[in-house]
Amino acid sequence: MKADTSVTVGRIMSSKKYRFLYRPTVERILADVVKKYPSKRVEKEARRKLHQLWGAYFTRPTFEDLLERAVKQKEGGEDAQTVWV
Repeated sequence: MKADTSVTVGRIMSSKKYRFLYRPTVERILADVVKKYPSKRVEKEARRKLHQLWGAYFTRPTFEDLLERAVKQKEGGEDAQTVWV
């Protein structure tokens, strides 16, 4: 089962959405899911849990917010590149 979970972790970590997550976090969630669900549902349930985690802690700024920040910084004489930092 250890080999199966490492393959599943690899598949999850290679996805665009989850590639920046901390690998031990993905491994821990997968270990919890393996205990609760049959093997056919493990990856789906792990992704569902990660989706909940992602939604709770990571937000994407709106373009309006970014534009407003850029305008404020430009008016303040700051370099526009600092908007993205």
